[in-house]
Amino acid sequence: MAVDMSRLQRTVLDDAIRRAQIIQQSGAKQAAAEAWDHAARHAENFAALASTEAEKARRRATADELRMLAKKQEQQLRPAAPQSTAGGCSAEEADEFREAACRLVHKSGIRFEDIAGLKETTTEIQAAFALSLAKAPAGVDIPQMHSLLFYGPPGCGKTLLAAAVSNGLDATFFSVKVSDLLSRYFGDSPKMVQALYDEARSRGNSVIFLDEFDALATSRSGSDSSADRRLLVSLLTELDGLKEKDGGAQVLTIAATNRPWDLDDAILSRFEKTVYIPLPDAEARRRMLELHLNEKGYRVEISDEELIRQTNGLSGREISHLCKLMIKQMMQEANPNLAALAGKGRAAMESYSIRVEPLTLQHLQHARTQIQPRTTPEAIELFRRWANDGCS
Repeated sequence: MAVDMSRLQRTVLDDAIRRAQIIQQSGAKQAAAEAWDHAARHAENFAALASTEAEKARRRATADELRMLAKKQEQQLRPAAPQSTAGGCSAEEADEFREAACRLVHKSGIRFEDIAGLKETTTEIQAAFALSLAKAPAGVDIPQMHSLLFYGPPGCGKTLLAAAVSNGLDATFFSVKVSDLLSRYFGDSPKMVQALYDEARSRGNSVIFLDEFDALATSRSGSDSSADRRLLVSLLTELDGLKEKDGGAQVLTIAATNRPWDLDDAILSRFEKTVYIPLPDAEARRRMLELHLNEKGYRVEISDEELIRQTNGLSGREISHLCKLMIKQMMQEANPNLAALAGKGRAAMESYSIRVEPLTLQHLQHARTQIQPRTTPEAIELFRRWANDGCS
């Protein structure tokens, strides 16, 4: 009988965590630090046994949390020091913010070729970075790109493109929601920003992706809070000072917004290039449908023309959702007894072979009734006007 190694490793991990908790409660900080580190190693082993990349990422996040607990125990062993950092916080606080910055690191496996559409945009970005990273002639200073602003309707691939840039540069990818900086680090946001950029510079080539940038950097009408202003000043300071601070390491900031017209000129001027990420055109939609359906093993009995027509006006995210709804409808029709099977226990479900049938026009039409495009023609016109005003 085969041994379920994943279940066994989960049991070992749970035991290691309980042991670390008991040791920490006893007050033995050095032993507790070692116990948490031991549990983190078991968490890494557990992650290696994951069956999907998403599950592996979740398990690795647990390992990172356990290592952070080990570091906290080690920090408590150090003698107290009144020393402060340049950001106005103690050395212990700086360590905590640095650890928080490390938790924003994401591994990117996205490649430019994985992105449907945006060919002209991706080619331009690739050329810019090839120019800045290639060896320059002696005595010639080639300018490097340090900041980009992606704008466009929601769900059109801004995050994917930022991840592809990171992967293409072989860079560490920091993914940050500006709204999280405000809510989770209220009052300490400037210190968090400094720690984020310090950590990025320490890792060499890095990409810092600031999503939901308009949550902070709206046109300043006097109604924004002092916390918002402090965070904004801190971000703008980093954008202004990157060329002097990076010491040879390339740190690229990519901000993303669905409302570029809310950004004032002082903010826009910090970005060396703005890039419009539009709704996918017909060719991009064709490629997205291939990625979500054909290349995942499904047979499609719908003409390309009908698929392209039915997805007109949808974002990439909405097309992904549409494909999942089509597959769900087909699966329910092809396997009508799945619900009853679930009541017979795990063994019955694992022995059942799922039937897969072709996807038809009826599946498409049923799914399409449940998808309402979020981007209106009026919104598209706003983007067009903003671009034509000379802001792109």
